[in-house]
Amino acid sequence: MTIEKGENWGSEGFVEALRTSRSDKHLSQVVAEGTGDVQVQGGDTWIALGRPSAVQPPCRSLQLPFDAVEVVVEVERWVAFSSVVIRQPWTRGGWLRGDVWVVSATGIYRGRNLTPRAHPNDGLLDVIHCDPAMSVRQRLTAWKRARIGDHLPHRHLLVRRVARADVSSTRRLDVWVDGRRVGSARCVHLGVLVDHWTLSLPSASSPREPSQEHLESDVEERGGM
Repeated sequence: MTIEKGENWGSEGFVEALRTSRSDKHLSQVVAEGTGDVQVQGGDTWIALGRPSAVQPPCRSLQLPFDAVEVVVEVERWVAFSSVVIRQPWTRGGWLRGDVWVVSATGIYRGRNLTPRAHPNDGLLDVIHCDPAMSVRQRLTAWKRARIGDHLPHRHLLVRRVARADVSSTRRLDVWVDGRRVGSARCVHLGVLVDHWTLSLPSASSPREPSQEHLESDVEERGGM
């Protein structure tokens, strides 16, 4: 059930065993297996939740419902649990030139607070679009300032909060799902999958907003955007 403003998120439960994800790519694989409970100990979801300690089953835990992102690339369908990036291939400038779209399930992408208003269970996609008119220097500056979400507002960066979105381009763009390139297309359809999976946290944990300390101490990984 989608979280409402002012309501508590998640519920107490008991876990006998857990599968642990330590990266965004691994999270996609772990959740897709669809058996048993899941916890994160690395990646953007872990950072967004304030780097929670590991659950040590069997024990009680906090069960948090999470949305996911449906990604339709021409005739293929994918599910993103962390992020979706649509951009030019590196041979045409990658994310430094042209249109770039990023959807983050939690608002955090590669340690950056890219869409500060995002919530992983609000039933909406937070889509940020980088306009082709944005220069390389401006993009690098915005990327640096995004560590603490200070890159917005910006006239070349548009954020939309929608249940569905269509991304279209005159050229084929690379599509990355949870840090993996899944193909290229001129048109990509995006939609929110409400309450698609559940994450376990230590029962004493209380999810909080990502802080500057959490973001600046993150180790960047190459790939994705």
